[in-house]
Amino acid sequence: MDDGSSHAHPLPKSQELEDDLLNAADPDALDLSEKEKLVLQLFNQLRELELERSLLEAHQNDASSASPSENLSDDEIARQLVVAEREAMEARATYLLRNKITDQVLITDPVIKAVHGGSQASYEER
Repeated sequence: MDDGSSHAHPLPKSQELEDDLLNAADPDALDLSEKEKLVLQLFNQLRELELERSLLEAHQNDASSASPSENLSDDEIARQLVVAEREAMEARATYLLRNKITDQVLITDPVIKAVHGGSQASYEER
């Protein structure tokens, strides 16, 4: 029985989707070369490391800028909490937006090249 003490990180959704595609029942469903599989794996590792680095930097900045809370009133603590929550939400939104844009470029660019760059494509389509 798992008591939640394992240190394994849950897979990000994009990693789960990638694993589902790679393990598809139809072997022709997605035919990736070993290089492409490696690139996807390294890309996911890079994202995970960027997230961990950001969390560590935020934790270090928080620890270094923390003042003794005994000198702060409840109102000041509440204001700081609201500011910290807003900054965290903005950082999360920026992170998610950047990743969604990257995902769309990675998905869309090869499709556009395949559709408009094929040997059968007319001059206008290219």
